[in-house]
Amino acid sequence: MSRVQNYDQLGTLYAYSVDYEEREVFLFDEIDEETGKYYLIALLKMLKDPEPITIFIKSPGGDNFYMFALWDLMVNAENRINTVVLGSAQSAAHFLMAAGTIGHRYISEHSTVMAHQSADVIGGKTTDLESVVGNMRQGEKDWAKALATRTKLTAKQWMEYTRAEDKYIGAEEAIRMGLVDWLYAPGIEKE
Repeated sequence: MSRVQNYDQLGTLYAYSVDYEEREVFLFDEIDEETGKYYLIALLKMLKDPEPITIFIKSPGGDNFYMFALWDLMVNAENRINTVVLGSAQSAAHFLMAAGTIGHRYISEHSTVMAHQSADVIGGKTTDLESVVGNMRQGEKDWAKALATRTKLTAKQWMEYTRAEDKYIGAEEAIRMGLVDWLYAPGIEKE
């Protein structure tokens, strides 16, 4: 996504990213400070009504703090949360696709999922770097443990799976791993 340059652009992005009437969120961008808050606001507003919510995902991922905030809302919601991956769910986005209600997580046939260990570009004093790396390692443990509650892999398996390199996963493999439940066909999320 090109960076949002002003609040007018951000308002336009937001207007097209959420459909309150249809109860749909379109997570098609990087999850960062600019977009993450809007996805959180949309989800918080929609969770006030017990009807199902559908989150369509085609995202390169993004900020771990927003990822965990969205995860916590999604997995603790009383609402049914449908997640639908269209094209790709990478990094933080693959984590969010798994946060949908089990049995209601979908992926289109030619989509790709990418999972990896924590990554960041950091600089600073040695003590600051040690602190950041410690936080990243804890974040990895937290997401592996969380994914283990909603997939067919254990936390240890998730840690080992992503340790050496980025892992690219096709739709059928994502279903076998329990990241999603079904291949997507338009309208199926409404059933």
